[in-house]
Amino acid sequence: MSTLLPTLTHARIRAAQGDVDGARAILEEILAACPEDAGARLLLREIAATPRTFRAAEPSDEPLPAPVAGDPALLAVRFGRDPGAAGKRDGTGHRAAALGVWLERIRKGRQRERAG
Repeated sequence: MSTLLPTLTHARIRAAQGDVDGARAILEEILAACPEDAGARLLLREIAATPRTFRAAEPSDEPLPAPVAGDPALLAVRFGRDPGAAGKRDGTGHRAAALGVWLERIRKGRQRERAG
């Protein structure tokens, strides 16, 4: 099993997603630690007759590859940022402007709701 803490909620989610084997493994781990857990016992009985559909992959314990530096010019094009705009060094000028437009749209929408 994974290094995650096994919980009844996690088992229910796995079962609901069709990962019956994963749910069963979690429930067995719960019952090994706490045999009197009625909720785990009940869910295990409920899914006992459920056919196996797939097995979700457990998270890998292998470290992720190191991040690679991006090309600022390509990133500026990708995110539609004008390199000559205010806030060039930290990108706050573009984000602040976009946030201002977004907030203004929300305000106008609320005003229309109140008027209507």
